[in-house]
Amino acid sequence: MWNKLLHTTLVEIDFGHSLTDVCVYFGHQEGVPLVVGVYANDLLITVTQQDAVDAFFAELTVLSIKDKGPASKFLGMRVSYSEEEGYDMDQEVAILTC
Repeated sequence: MWNKLLHTTLVEIDFGHSLTDVCVYFGHQEGVPLVVGVYANDLLITVTQQDAVDAFFAELTVLSIKDKGPASKFLGMRVSYSEEEGYDMDQEVAILTC
């Protein structure tokens, strides 16, 4: 049910899902491109400007979604960022504990 409401809401604000993965949506806010990854009730949003994030969440108030800031973990993966290299995702913790 929640996923159907999320999909309907994203379509209403002109987001479309990927042709190869229905859990990935593409759209624009404030003229800035956004990519939204969906897993159950978790969203990972990639965007270059905070104003676009704020506008995106303002459009989704019906869903009671909270912005938890920059990701440090997602789906068991560590997410890190550096200005020199950009974003990186790895599963080092999972590999070391096998």
